[in-house]
Amino acid sequence: MVNIDLSQFDNVPAGMPPPGVTPNLIDPPSRAALPKYFALTTLPLMLVFLFLRLYTRVAITRKFGIDDGELDLTVYHLSLFVY
Repeated sequence: MVNIDLSQFDNVPAGMPPPGVTPNLIDPPSRAALPKYFALTTLPLMLVFLFLRLYTRVAITRKFGIDDGELDLTVYHLSLFVY
């Protein structure tokens, strides 16, 4: 069995880059924050519709169903994920 030091592979690319592309192994660009930006953008819009629904259910129809409670819990858990 061959003993290979795996630390030597930390700064070695998996293959050669295409012509004209410079490899950036130290600080590569990342799109990891895009889902959070999307959630931060759409969460206020969702809250507006949630408050409109709850206003309609409570103030106009005077009924608050189990589905409204579940919706509130869902929005609460989603907001925890975003923040």
